[in-house]
Amino acid sequence: MKYQRESVQGFHVSDFDNEASQIFLHVDDLAETNLLHLDRVRAIFYKSKGSSSHVEVICSIKGIPLIHESPESRRSLQNTTAETLELSFEVSAAARQAFLEFKGQYQVSAFQVDDLAALEMGRIDTVFVRMEHLLYKIAAESPQGERQILDPRKLRDEIEAFANALPPTTRLLVRGSDVRSNDRVLSAQFFDKSEPNPDLGQHGARYLLANEDRAALELEVVSDIPGLIYAVPFVANASDFEEFSRRHRAAGVTLAPFIESPAVFSQIARYNDFVCIGLKDIAQYYFAADRSNAAMSPYIDFLDEDFSGQLAFIVDSARRSDTTISVYQNRDVFGHFVKLFGTDGWVPSISANEYRELAIAANT
Repeated sequence: MKYQRESVQGFHVSDFDNEASQIFLHVDDLAETNLLHLDRVRAIFYKSKGSSSHVEVICSIKGIPLIHESPESRRSLQNTTAETLELSFEVSAAARQAFLEFKGQYQVSAFQVDDLAALEMGRIDTVFVRMEHLLYKIAAESPQGERQILDPRKLRDEIEAFANALPPTTRLLVRGSDVRSNDRVLSAQFFDKSEPNPDLGQHGARYLLANEDRAALELEVVSDIPGLIYAVPFVANASDFEEFSRRHRAAGVTLAPFIESPAVFSQIARYNDFVCIGLKDIAQYYFAADRSNAAMSPYIDFLDEDFSGQLAFIVDSARRSDTTISVYQNRDVFGHFVKLFGTDGWVPSISANEYRELAIAANT
């Protein structure tokens, strides 16, 4: 296992092969297959990459601080060693209060079954798992040079492991594979050529509509698992979800849209039963700011008044039509959304570690 790494002033970057040490990684990027081996990583310092990548999502699930390069972060890290580094990411008073006030249930995202350890499951309505994350795990465990990582049996085993870990009152929400053509691990399994702009290319629902065999395979993998919901990935508009549902009705799998386009602001009435809002992609398109570009981070404002108003409208519309709506977010904006959406009638979707930390903070 190799990481691109270097010494940073004030830091000793430990050898990854030394099992006695905890590691601070200073990298341009991480290969997704390496994400299974983060149990000894204390923090990740990104030199150039922006936020909201798979790395950030999985670090959030596992509670590993991910620090982005900036003059301020460099100065704050100088004259420190990896052993004396203090990383304090305390739960804010607003988030703690929101957790105490919120009366409904939560959705938590997990990367591995172990991420659910010691969670209070009584308030968890659904556990959210991304299919591409399971494929990363299968890829990491495959023999060197193994090309066929889309093994239906292995994928089914991973999903069943999650389902078997949940109490009867908690449902499993598996989002279908949402693979971009620049994914270094999985793209060769999905694409035969690269795209100029992978984020705006053929992935998610678009890809599955154009590749029906792949969609049918994923639905077969998740079929007959009690309580499971298959979230159609990266739904850009209601028509795509309606067409997917029409084509695959015979599969007998409960479907929900994972909506990641601002089109939802005018189309919410066309969805029913269960709706998942992928807030990070909706925000990047709303604000026309690439979320993977660190320089664009200041332009994506989840607290923006107009943006917040649009979100409040769709949550209220779903609530009035008895549609369950989950809103994917992070802990930093949880307090704002509870004030905005109310203390019931919607499902906050946060990472397993953020839920754990909120629960601990609320009880202290």
